[in-house]
Amino acid sequence: MRTLPCLLKFLAVPDAIKLPNLTVAVVNYNGRPYLAETIRAVQLAAPSGTEIAIVDNASTDDSRAFVESEFPEVQIWAKPANDGPGHARNLALAKAKSRHVLLLDNDVSPEPECIDSLFEGLQQHPSASVALTNIVYHDQNDITQFAGAASHFLGTVIPLWAKQPREACGNVVFTCSSLISSALLVDRERLGNLTLFNEDLFIYFEDHEAGLRCNIAGQRIICVPHATCRHREGSIGLSVRQTGEVKPIRIQQSILNRWYVLMTLYQKRTLARFLPALVFFEAVQLGGAIANGWTPHWLWAAKELFARRKRIFAQRAEVRRIRLVPDSQILEGGSFPFNRELKSSKIQALGQGMINVVCHINWSLTGPKNHSRNGE
Repeated sequence: MRTLPCLLKFLAVPDAIKLPNLTVAVVNYNGRPYLAETIRAVQLAAPSGTEIAIVDNASTDDSRAFVESEFPEVQIWAKPANDGPGHARNLALAKAKSRHVLLLDNDVSPEPECIDSLFEGLQQHPSASVALTNIVYHDQNDITQFAGAASHFLGTVIPLWAKQPREACGNVVFTCSSLISSALLVDRERLGNLTLFNEDLFIYFEDHEAGLRCNIAGQRIICVPHATCRHREGSIGLSVRQTGEVKPIRIQQSILNRWYVLMTLYQKRTLARFLPALVFFEAVQLGGAIANGWTPHWLWAAKELFARRKRIFAQRAEVRRIRLVPDSQILEGGSFPFNRELKSSKIQALGQGMINVVCHINWSLTGPKNHSRNGE
């Protein structure tokens, strides 16, 4: 009789039905030129038995046909409409068979040791639910594009280690107060019932909102700087590096979603404390929009924000319910992290300089004392 429990245990979990240790979900929209390299890199880096899927956001190119033909072993989770990358990532987290899900953009290729390093990072930091990588440029893989992210008090994300030599990032895991969604490993069990991405944000800032909300809810995000992914040119037809220009949707969504972050996540006392810098930033942003002919985009964002006011109040109430950490322990000061990929005119550079002066003054007068980035 003593052998019966062992025999039942053996029969209960045959190898054929064991769940995979990892799901890799590549979010794709019209990324056909990127997919072959990304999928091959995943297959090389992922452990045996990994579930690999393309979450296709209703692509209009031949992405799905290409994957079906060239990579029949890869699943395709096709969406009927493009509701944005955050919606696709949430779908992947819901459909995945495994506890751990690696979310990748379609132009991001993990290096061979990347996934192992991410797992080691999570194992060594049992309170962390999300692990980020070091993102290096595809054609300059000795230069870090960013490794981890922080939350600037004016409502935007600070890419860490940007434009630094890859080796400068070292191998010490550190915590992050925000995230950039190019590549992240999620432990669904540790994440619990928290929905990672807010699907009200179509594109841009949806990852920053997720990272900041995770921190507010007491979730821990780490960056494993020796886990490296190579990043190509960005979303086809959309990114600045790929197109060489700023598309209207980027302007509209960036303005709207930054406001959305401020209105839904920030505590009232935080908004009051940093009101001078916030008002000054908005004035300069509006002036820049007028000067660049972007007034219709600014007005569109303002109109859209007003239309969503009921959703904003509802989400503020939800954030109060889940909040475990005050803004003062999350937000950081310093210069505003303007996009380094965009060239600035002399007038724009002057405006940016003035914003940074106001940022430093406001933070020094009203920001939390003895606050510094939480590293390990």
